[in-house]
Amino acid sequence: MKKVITFLIVLASIFTIQAQEYSFIPKGLKELSFEKLMEKGPPSNLELVFYEDGTKTTLDEVIPLIMSGAVYPRMFVDKKGKYKALVIIGGRYSFLPTGLKPISMDELKRRGVPKYLELVYLEDGTKVPFEEGVNLIKEGKAMPQMFVDKNEVYKALVVLKYKNDIDPYADIKNPTGEQAKPFTIKSINGEKYSLQNLKGKVIVLNFWFIDCMPCREEMPDLNKLEKKYRNNKNVVFLGIALDNKNAIKEFIKDYKFTYNLVSNGTKLSELYEVSVYPTHYVIDKKSKISYFSIGSGNKVITGIDSAIQKSLN
Repeated sequence: MKKVITFLIVLASIFTIQAQEYSFIPKGLKELSFEKLMEKGPPSNLELVFYEDGTKTTLDEVIPLIMSGAVYPRMFVDKKGKYKALVIIGGRYSFLPTGLKPISMDELKRRGVPKYLELVYLEDGTKVPFEEGVNLIKEGKAMPQMFVDKNEVYKALVVLKYKNDIDPYADIKNPTGEQAKPFTIKSINGEKYSLQNLKGKVIVLNFWFIDCMPCREEMPDLNKLEKKYRNNKNVVFLGIALDNKNAIKEFIKDYKFTYNLVSNGTKLSELYEVSVYPTHYVIDKKSKISYFSIGSGNKVITGIDSAIQKSLN
């Protein structure tokens, strides 16, 4: 449930969630905040349920989509605070073929991104090349909404760009310049690492987990970065995974990742206040944080590389 709520909060930052009139719902209704809706919970029944384009639907149809994080709900109440109408954001676009349905972010992460799709659009219906859409997502500038047919086959991707004036991660503190928090960990191969023992070296941390799609996609670039500094004993790469050791060992049979991998990294992730994956840290020789970034993409790889070089000098 926490993953779903986090996703919906981010999705809310993509759309304009100001008071808005819809011609297909009664006038005089007031929008209930997302937080209040989460507190009150979903209604047991509701007659007025629509997609944003005015297409009428049912509560039974949209509740699973909401709970999976595939769509965002906008609930409207009367003067007494009683539920009166629900408008569903996302999940239905006039430019998509009929009969398609959205899947949740968790499902997309589980199945992974296809190698190619013909139907890739921005939210306004602008058709874009597959590579362009995927790059916007990798660079943290947009969120994907994948659509499948009745056989669960990928058919279309809608790229939901973040508004220029909204940063979905604005409330995440940037710890650059702060002293790194002490830790002691052991890799899946038995090597022990601690902040104290690594003082005088540059530490590169990558927080990830197996089912994280952007985490998997950045691994080839991270491997190239690790290879660049492999013969430098003053640089240590640590991949902090949330998964257990056996799961990681099975995973790396198919996905090469050359960082020193650490399993069961939840406590360290919490210590470093990681809430979005992947997250990267570079810690300099004096145990101060010299670089921090969220997400993946060329900009992140360049930032890590630059921070390593500066920390070595």
